[in-house]
Amino acid sequence: MQWVVGVYGPAHELMGGPGRRRAWPFVLLVSALSALLAWPLVRRATRPLAELQRQATTDPLTGLPNRASFLAQLDETLRQPPKAPWAWQFLTWTALRP
Repeated sequence: MQWVVGVYGPAHELMGGPGRRRAWPFVLLVSALSALLAWPLVRRATRPLAELQRQATTDPLTGLPNRASFLAQLDETLRQPPKAPWAWQFLTWTALRP
């Protein structure tokens, strides 16, 4: 999601006409103040999403990662190239020993 804050007005007022000062400092100030005012609104809007993500990936009783979280982490790990292929072979051979 991308937020754009802007100030709109007649071009001759923003760019300055003959004998008029340029209004860009005012436009810059208003844009900065708008961004500062919008920041808490954006934070408040995204907070419930983070809470839903936490609820979806943890067990409510223990607070530990649940099966969906485990499967997502396993899938992500298996998609990465192995860093030490000998470790997999070692684990495989030790698992087959009686």
